[in-house]
Amino acid sequence: MAIKLNGKPSEVDEGMSLSDLLAQMKIEPLKVACELNQRIVKRAQYAGTKISEGDEIEILQMIGGG
Repeated sequence: MAIKLNGKPSEVDEGMSLSDLLAQMKIEPLKVACELNQRIVKRAQYAGTKISEGDEIEILQMIGGG
């Protein structure tokens, strides 16, 4: 299924959730914020949030610094 991931065209399996996508990308959910179609998704909703054809997903990684 075609989506846009962090501004770039990408293909994902049909029926995937945000949790599935993060697991496939080997990303720790506690260290990112996810936006689906310009709306922030709460971490507690990642597993229940299914990805659809044409969705735009942004994954923002937290980076510490000083």
